[in-house]
Amino acid sequence: MKKAIALALLLLALCAAAQAEEYPGHTLKYFPILDLQLLSDQSFVGNCWEDASGDTARPHHLAWWQDGQVIRDMPYATGGAVGDLLTAQFLVNPDGSFKVLVKHRNPDSDGFSTDYDRCFLFDWTDKGLDNTIELPVGLTGMAAWANRVEAYGNHAVLTTHSEKEPCALTVYDTDGQAVARAALPLSSRVHPVQFAEISDGVFLAEMSFLDGNGPTAGYQYCLVCFDQGGLRWQKSLAQAVSLWPDHQGGAIISQSVTDEAYTPFIITRLDGNGKVIAQKTLSGKNVVLWLGPNTYDVDKRAYAFYGGAVANSRRVYTVYRLITDEALIPLSWDVRDLSQKYRDYSPNLLLSPQGTPFVWTREMRSDGHGESALVPFDHLPASSADVGLELE
Repeated sequence: MKKAIALALLLLALCAAAQAEEYPGHTLKYFPILDLQLLSDQSFVGNCWEDASGDTARPHHLAWWQDGQVIRDMPYATGGAVGDLLTAQFLVNPDGSFKVLVKHRNPDSDGFSTDYDRCFLFDWTDKGLDNTIELPVGLTGMAAWANRVEAYGNHAVLTTHSEKEPCALTVYDTDGQAVARAALPLSSRVHPVQFAEISDGVFLAEMSFLDGNGPTAGYQYCLVCFDQGGLRWQKSLAQAVSLWPDHQGGAIISQSVTDEAYTPFIITRLDGNGKVIAQKTLSGKNVVLWLGPNTYDVDKRAYAFYGGAVANSRRVYTVYRLITDEALIPLSWDVRDLSQKYRDYSPNLLLSPQGTPFVWTREMRSDGHGESALVPFDHLPASSADVGLELE
């Protein structure tokens, strides 16, 4: 009997250890972290500042964590003299593999623009950055100052401008192969600010462009959907939005209601042709709201949306999970508290490649340093705060 009890206790201990290892939470005592991207439930990469001075030429670091510990670190200089490295970003594949996108400043730059002379994809090995792939990034045409390359998910998106094509987008995968290209009927002063692959080889971008000149100029926004065959459809927007795939060939977009004090959101689901399938307004009770990524349960035909609800005083500091059906009709709410130690204005909701939701939040200190916490959503305590969330 004693052996049986001992064996049972051992099995329980092993199960508990396995659960803790499967969904770890991490306190990150490191340089101020600019961004984090999850490679798995245990591994993630990010960009860090070495200090919080505000100097654009301050040293940066690429960092790679495993089980909360930094396993690789690479310092680099940015924003300094002409010819210096301009920035580095991560392209993360669904399987957790990744490339580092590195951009160098154009030697002809005036020192203030974001022109790129050369752009590379690297593997990050124990030898450093290795297995170089150079992307064909060149600056030509009348509006070369506006050319740029940015990382979105597991793609690098190149925006180019020329007299022949005022604006064109080219999408590269992590092997450096062009997987889609579209010439857009937009002005030369335009670039993507949101980007997602909504189905295999089909991309949706929110474009921002400057309309007019001088003091009357203002930014306008539109959605463009394209693939390797070119532009599929285009839709004007009244204001900036955030966008994500809907996992069924369409997209979810959200936009704040700007005439309200506490930023309700309009959430819209679009099909693959840009037509509205469903639209709802997300609101709360005296809280600032935001919406993050979503997952889709094929068997239940239901969405899980993740976001945050924070009072300006920080007396309410929560994140939520909203389950809806395909028509965005709410099925359930799950609101969790965050530690008051991490008084970040807008904690980030991140999804690992396995679909595990994490919350990344930072301790706000006057010197810009302090801890970051990366915690699985399901490990946070349930909240008793009356945030009054509604979707109608």
